[in-house]
Amino acid sequence: NYLRLATPEDAPALLAIYEPYVRQTAITCEYEVPSVEEFAGRIERTLKRYPYLVMELDGRPIGYGPRGG
Repeated sequence: NYLRLATPEDAPALLAIYEPYVRQTAITCEYEVPSVEEFAGRIERTLKRYPYLVMELDGRPIGYGPRGG
């Protein structure tokens, strides 16, 4: 396992992790799955002030955690 900072290029993989939570649960406050571009923008905006971490397994993101204020 490897923990690193996210980049906007991680958006497709991280969005694939997030999408089922939007579609199938009430955990998020979102009703629509954001676009890859919107998700990449969220990563960029978060990284300006806070860490945005990605957990990798065998070079593939398996989890993430933005730390916003």
